[in-house]
Amino acid sequence: MLVKKRVILYSISFLFIAIISITMVFVLKGYYLDLENFSIKKGGSVFVKSIPRTAEIYIDGKLKKKKSPINISLPSGYYTLLIKKDGFYSWEKKIKIDSGFVAWQEYVFLIRTDKQDKIIAEDINSFSVSKNYQKIAYSDSKENTYSMDVNGENKKTLFENKGLYKDIKVITWSKDSQSIIVEKTLVGEGKQFSIIKNQDTYNLPHIPGEIAKIDFKYNSNEELIVLSSNKIYSVKTKSILTEDTNISDFSQSNSHIIYAKNGEKESFLIKTGSDFKNKEHLLTSEIKYLKVYSEINNFLAFIKEDSSLWTYLDGNQNKISDDADYAMWSPEGEKLLFVKNSEIKIYTDKEEDPRVSKIKLLTRLSSPIDEIRWFYDEGHIIYRVKNILTFVEIDGSNPINLYENSSGVNGFSTTKYGRELIYPKMLDNKSKTLIYSKIGEENGLIPY
Repeated sequence: MLVKKRVILYSISFLFIAIISITMVFVLKGYYLDLENFSIKKGGSVFVKSIPRTAEIYIDGKLKKKKSPINISLPSGYYTLLIKKDGFYSWEKKIKIDSGFVAWQEYVFLIRTDKQDKIIAEDINSFSVSKNYQKIAYSDSKENTYSMDVNGENKKTLFENKGLYKDIKVITWSKDSQSIIVEKTLVGEGKQFSIIKNQDTYNLPHIPGEIAKIDFKYNSNEELIVLSSNKIYSVKTKSILTEDTNISDFSQSNSHIIYAKNGEKESFLIKTGSDFKNKEHLLTSEIKYLKVYSEINNFLAFIKEDSSLWTYLDGNQNKISDDADYAMWSPEGEKLLFVKNSEIKIYTDKEEDPRVSKIKLLTRLSSPIDEIRWFYDEGHIIYRVKNILTFVEIDGSNPINLYENSSGVNGFSTTKYGRELIYPKMLDNKSKTLIYSKIGEENGLIPY
């Protein structure tokens, strides 16, 4: 009797494993069980992940029982995917289902219909959002400088102008969000740069030439790296040191500085630490380097004088485009955005689907792009053309005009998870206000 029970148990276990194995084979080959019609069909699926969650999903106008996130099995073919949630603009896209493949729709970010704009600063001249997305520093028309939380609370005076300066601009924050760089134009004299840290101001030594780029060194809130008249400098509050000459651009990552040095016959991309010691020649070219873009994973992009765009990693360089004006890595370094006139394209080396090109045309506009930013999820960008701010997916779908009255002041930014947008708005065609606008999900929900 005991032997018979064991045989039955082993038989059931074997049958169960066999069914699972056969099911897996069928799934891998693109088959699925249609529970509505109790039949086996061949097809693929679409996975939908939306922010906010629990959005309604429609396939060709038919509401699905479950809400997002959801994986839906479908026969091969073309479908209209519609996503809705009360209080948000609807999202819609034509999708293709291929047998054995998943159509990933993981960057569905729904924009609020009621953005609840709030003025957090008036009569502004310039502003910058901190690297941790928690603070704002700005100057006003009286050339005073302030800081506050991104929602406009806890305002502090950082610098009070007493008639010495006719213009003050906030340039950028240090990586630890403790210090800012300001550019001050003296009455009747030239420009002066200062670091403001904990409401204390440190005037920097005179930086000769015409400044093209200035930033904090990646590991400091007191030392700067400056590109001025083709020379690169290390600048402290009491000293300035010329590091190299014939420089066209520099870029920083979390561990090093890379800069382009151009000669008459040869040009170089050079990698160094923040102290400019232990320099390493990464690349040599007969064509001059114009722009350099490094990112956190040691991936490097650069544009040459002939406008060609390249990437470089571990000794290998790859030509991406023959024509680019500038480029920009996404926050996690997974994608590279590049622009030529009014055309935006996206490149990713992570694309594993052989059916999909690694370069995608996001949009082609009738006017030049004035300003552009990656969204935190790397699946969207926001760009400004004249006074219109537009939010769009990186495949060019679902564009939404967020605002049509943004001012020409650069520096718009979202907060950490894209819930809010900070942007300048022209008021009465004269003064500029700073707006805190809720564009994303309800408070309390954490994006996933």
